[in-house]
Amino acid sequence: MLGLYTRSMAILTWNGTDVPDELRSLPPGQYVISTTDEAPVLTAEEEAGLAKALKSLDRGEGIAHGEVMDRVGKLLRR
Repeated sequence: MLGLYTRSMAILTWNGTDVPDELRSLPPGQYVISTTDEAPVLTAEEEAGLAKALKSLDRGEGIAHGEVMDRVGKLLRR
């Protein structure tokens, strides 16, 4: 069974040699690192969903970042 990852995400740029500052700031532990050189191809349904979401934001129907973080925090503490 896969567990829910609750750690913070860090986006880093690596020159292939030196340890990036983004890694130095993370707490000790196990991490999954994946390249993001190529964006995944979205399905037509995913693209339509994103377009719908962007239109709702344009109409002012978005939720403030702080409120989103509060909601996510409450869900993760359940």
